[in-house]
Amino acid sequence: MQHTDAVRLIRRTFESAYDETNLRTLIAELFHKAENKDKFYSGAYIPTAYRDHISSYKYICKYITPNNDELAVLAVNCTKAKTLESARTLQRNFVANYMKEHNKDACLVAFYSDEDRTHWRF
Repeated sequence: MQHTDAVRLIRRTFESAYDETNLRTLIAELFHKAENKDKFYSGAYIPTAYRDHISSYKYICKYITPNNDELAVLAVNCTKAKTLESARTLQRNFVANYMKEHNKDACLVAFYSDEDRTHWRF
């Protein structure tokens, strides 16, 4: 990818409202051998401690690093836009729990809310 294309992709991804297509394009450029998963989880698949704040999440892809570490890319839909700002500890705990339960070494996570996709966190 050319430098100007890379800059354009980064700006389109991070200076815009959350858009899964933009995120997937960025991930494909960062991790050329990522394995698409497209697994959607909601309801009973959300751990009880997080259900008031997280309505669903998607396991977008996994990537195995050259050191054999397994990285997961997730998109987490928060129930309310204010959760993005006021529940950072909850977000970190959700990711830590996910990593432990799914035996992952690392995660890249996009947190967004359908209530307001213009504000999101990566």
